[in-house]
Amino acid sequence: MVGRINKVDEMKLLLTHHKSSFVAVTGRRRVGKTYLIDQVYEKEMCFRVTGIQNGLKEEQLANFSAKLAEYTKSHLVLPAKSWQDAFLQLKSYLLSLDKKTKKVIFIDELPWISTMKSGFIQMLAHLWNDYLSKEKHFILVICGSATSWITKHIINDKGGLHNRI
Repeated sequence: MVGRINKVDEMKLLLTHHKSSFVAVTGRRRVGKTYLIDQVYEKEMCFRVTGIQNGLKEEQLANFSAKLAEYTKSHLVLPAKSWQDAFLQLKSYLLSLDKKTKKVIFIDELPWISTMKSGFIQMLAHLWNDYLSKEKHFILVICGSATSWITKHIINDKGGLHNRI
């Protein structure tokens, strides 16, 4: 973690906050963004999904549902037909977790997941605004190499994610 001591300290500090946090990690490809997140939040990780490069909405949803099935240790997770269904299933799982310790939800390669007109960003904003931000024990981490995309669609969002990062 050479040269990243300040970032590591900032990220670890969020584990002590008495409110939920929304974190965006960006940077060019192959610089260790995912490695950094894994090293800092490995013990607190309760859900992680990585987008599929050039994947269609249906493939992204199937991947999300498969990851959720892994974390819930259930084969009863039905493949989501929409991002609203997917995030409702995720919320149901998150409600079952212990609220005494911080839990990290990690969405890696988020720009790949948010396909055109998929509704992903709107439903992510809804999950954050309606549930995660009202709790005290979550850290939502998004990551991606498409820094300009994340800046435009998340960090500088004028809608549901405005000033959330």
